[in-house]
Amino acid sequence: MATETELKLAVAPADLSRLAKSTLLAAASRSKPTLRTVYSVYYDTPERDLARRGMALRLRKVAGRWVQTLKTAGTAQAGLHSRGEFEASTAAQLLNFVALAATPAQEVFADPQFRARLQPLFVTEFKRSTRMVEIAPDELAELCVDRGKITGGAQQDPISEIELELKQGEPAHLFDFARRLLTEVPLKVENASKAERGYALLAGDRSAPSKAQAPALDAAMQVPEAFRTIVWECLRHLQANDGGAIASEDVEYVHQARVAIRRLRSAFHLFRKVVPKTAVVELLETVKTLGTSLGGARDWDVFVTETLANAMQAFPDHAGFALLSRRAQRARTAARRQARASLATPSYAGLLLDLGAQLASQSWRLALDNEARALESMTIGAFAATILDAQWRRVRRAGKHHRDLGPTELHALRIEVKKLRYAIEFFQALHPRKAVSSFLDHAAELQEILGALNDATITSHLLDTLTGADRSFVEAVGILRGWGAARVHDGKTHFEGAWERFDAAEPYW
Repeated sequence: MATETELKLAVAPADLSRLAKSTLLAAASRSKPTLRTVYSVYYDTPERDLARRGMALRLRKVAGRWVQTLKTAGTAQAGLHSRGEFEASTAAQLLNFVALAATPAQEVFADPQFRARLQPLFVTEFKRSTRMVEIAPDELAELCVDRGKITGGAQQDPISEIELELKQGEPAHLFDFARRLLTEVPLKVENASKAERGYALLAGDRSAPSKAQAPALDAAMQVPEAFRTIVWECLRHLQANDGGAIASEDVEYVHQARVAIRRLRSAFHLFRKVVPKTAVVELLETVKTLGTSLGGARDWDVFVTETLANAMQAFPDHAGFALLSRRAQRARTAARRQARASLATPSYAGLLLDLGAQLASQSWRLALDNEARALESMTIGAFAATILDAQWRRVRRAGKHHRDLGPTELHALRIEVKKLRYAIEFFQALHPRKAVSSFLDHAAELQEILGALNDATITSHLLDTLTGADRSFVEAVGILRGWGAARVHDGKTHFEGAWERFDAAEPYW
């Protein structure tokens, strides 16, 4: 078995000529490029049994020779793909079940009925230019430029991408090399393999907006590895929604991308004692800027689709709301355009590559003092308890005089509750599910109420940006401000009970 470690990057067909003129590529090349046509057929059952197991099975024809490849479940982190790969020759376009019986998936293929259901599902055909490049002194990668198409039934999807497969050296240097290449050629970090894109093509639509998942932690894990696992999940969450945020009108993509950014920032905050801010300050500023752009789009989405929509339903014949809606829609369109631009620019790809390089190299560890090194040597089971307890106490301090808190203090409390909720979700695999769920319910209830109070404040700020002298417009704005004030009054009533339930909950850690 070989373990394939490669970085996948999408490049627009129009930019391939810029890649050919890259001075970095010319200087780093250690072999002349070779060109070949690659034709691959992907097999699975009609029910997609292999895909559900995270596997991909293909027959590939190169220079008249057929090669069978089984790829097992792996990871895709900021474009870096790692998975088991099992290759075997085959005399023709026929599956080699003897070779498959020698892989870890032998039980899957041992069933004759399963083998009989395997059939071609989609095809990839592309021209591949391959060369060896030196990504760092004495470290090599195979750089492939693929251009062609994926065909599934009557559907087609273009292929235009770069694959950097590590042959000798450190994965972090794949990211570093790609980051330098980005200064010459616009690139997009690609988490989807050709197989995954083929399955998506067959499905006929984009994947649904993706929510955060529980990081795969265990109590014996060391702190640095647990931190990396958590941040990789935040990046997966972000990348799973960035394409939809750019191309789809579904507001949930932007919402989930924004949540991913918030979780990412919280992860760095919660681990700040072992990941010094000074070592990642530029990265965090870039993350914050991206979050601000997504936040602006999300605020207008909520205003238009929830706050304003509810008010218009209550006042269907009020002419001022039609004017208000048109102006709000223009502002929303501008905010959405800005958010899309922030995800489509090279700076976003650079952020993902920089984060990937940091996580792969763990370069921040060079800046650790003795106290931080002692914390780092703990298991994540013990370390998580200290983080959860500290954040829980921060929430209790922020809400100590909760009956007297004004909008600014309530906003600060909401931020602390959100950090606690994210911490609970990050570490949930380390504790009994029932205990986590019960405590999380109280934190989530509190966050939801505080969020609604904050939405009312944001509504007031957004209304300040919409101008108009028309009497009916001014009246509609006044009604909406009153609507917001009523929500605040109602929210504070519910807040008292939610705080009491949260305050009475016993920590489970």
